[in-house]
Amino acid sequence: MTVITIDASGLADLAARANRAAGEIQDATQRGLMHAGEIAAQHVQEIAPRRSGRLAGSVETVMEDAAVRVTVTATRDGYPYPRKVNRSEHFMERAAATMQAEVDQAVTAPVVEAARLQ
Repeated sequence: MTVITIDASGLADLAARANRAAGEIQDATQRGLMHAGEIAAQHVQEIAPRRSGRLAGSVETVMEDAAVRVTVTATRDGYPYPRKVNRSEHFMERAAATMQAEVDQAVTAPVVEAARLQ
């Protein structure tokens, strides 16, 4: 009787490396998102309408699961500050348009680097 044996050696090592890579890529994604949020917040602060500086000073970056959120938290008389005082709510959209490429790079670069190291 003839027997053919097919052996797949190294699967445990491969699985361990894949798990390690997944964790490192996830960490890199989180770092990239936070960096992108910081870039976005800076652009929003730079383009925010100025009277007292209260609006620009209220820009916050918050990490939520797999996303980062940049918000303006200033209010006056119960209304969002941009609408009540500056009558300008579109400065954040203008900031988003000016920073897109920089934000994309901030998110993708650490992930690509982490994947390359594996």
